[in-house]
Amino acid sequence: SLFMITLKRSTMSIRYRLTWITPPQTLEEIDYLFQWINSYLTEQAILPVRSLSDLKIQPLFDPKESLSIQFKFDVLNAAVAEKLRTTLWRDVFQEQIQGPHPFVVSLVAETGAVEPKKLVVFDMDSTLINQEVIDELARKVGVYEQVAAVTEEAMQGHLNFQEALIKRCALLKDLSLSEVLSLADELSLSPGAEALLRTLKTHEMKTAVVSGGFQVLLNHFQNQYGLDFVYGNELQVSPQSLLTGAVIPPIVDAQAKQDLVKRLKEQLGLNQNQVITVGDGANDLKMMQEAALQVSFCGKPKLAEQVNTLILDRNLGWLNSLL
Repeated sequence: SLFMITLKRSTMSIRYRLTWITPPQTLEEIDYLFQWINSYLTEQAILPVRSLSDLKIQPLFDPKESLSIQFKFDVLNAAVAEKLRTTLWRDVFQEQIQGPHPFVVSLVAETGAVEPKKLVVFDMDSTLINQEVIDELARKVGVYEQVAAVTEEAMQGHLNFQEALIKRCALLKDLSLSEVLSLADELSLSPGAEALLRTLKTHEMKTAVVSGGFQVLLNHFQNQYGLDFVYGNELQVSPQSLLTGAVIPPIVDAQAKQDLVKRLKEQLGLNQNQVITVGDGANDLKMMQEAALQVSFCGKPKLAEQVNTLILDRNLGWLNSLL
């Protein structure tokens, strides 16, 4: 149609890249995915990809044998791309797709995809590491159930992050600093994280952790893995080296996370296209706005529904395939 031809030729259109990483597929399955994605493009009045030969299909073997399938197409504006992303993500979450469920899905403007990345910012709990630190500390004190109840209150929207953190930290009163530090040896990096950090260092990319967790443990991980920047919350400690149950302000919440990433970008002289943010929860949502590649790592729905990149398989090594 005339509309579609005009759309294709418009100098105002924006090129997008959809990356779909799955277990190995047969040619028949790839063709089905091709037709399926094209149906979404057509639904949003986007000119479909012409043929299978226009796809970039690449076998991957790390972190596991897989296939990276890349679609490129032009959209009239970012709002159209956002509508497409929302629709696709909905069906990914609801498993409305036939064929192998993807390990990774990413829909990013080509300008944001191709510019070399200089900074990767991670959340800590359940992202860079497998555990939630405050839960592990609560187990040491024997107050896990009480802490979990406060967490649930926050998840139900009855408490904001700051209120929930203050309430949970109060339950850790009189835990010794040595016990907090001993937890460092019990925490484990998420699958693929150690190899990823080595790769980022090899490519001279800066690494940062911006966390609602605790600075004292972040310092340990910084020393152990050579992280460039770490920012977290400071626990107040008594002269007897016991936790007082208080958190020293300012508290690192969602807004503070965004402000810290913004400050890092300014400090390093970077633009949005040079930054990746990786997290798993609603507290990471604001900092995602500072990056071209916004990664939900097996994230909770409130985050995953709003970012442009989903890692659905619990291995941070998948991030390598998007660099």
